[in-house]
Amino acid sequence: MYELLDALRDEGRDDLHLAVSLVGLFGLRPAELCVLRVEEGKLYVGSVKRNARTLKVAKPERRVLPLDLPGREGEGARALALLHSGLVKIPAAIRSQIEAGSHKGVGDAFRQLLDRFPFWKSLVVARSLG
Repeated sequence: MYELLDALRDEGRDDLHLAVSLVGLFGLRPAELCVLRVEEGKLYVGSVKRNARTLKVAKPERRVLPLDLPGREGEGARALALLHSGLVKIPAAIRSQIEAGSHKGVGDAFRQLLDRFPFWKSLVVARSLG
């Protein structure tokens, strides 16, 4: 995760860095980017409907905490502060799917953005070889 975050920052992809940080450090599913809320410096995640069986079951909003990676303590708090401030926005492709209310579309856009990122491509290749 360190290397991916560093590569995103080095390439100036602050928008995708924010999205990857939120998903990776807070343990979110990409679709949960649709239902985030920041209040008093805390991150809350609403319910994402996953299938027909759970469609009518309302799950309560939950608070999520960041995982502090060794050597990267506070990275989750920084991502949360950026999200809350609006200084950095998550990628436009993801935002447009959020506005459309498409949880699946958010996940698809997140995946497509990563699939197009050269460093991510190299990770996928390395994983398939080893």
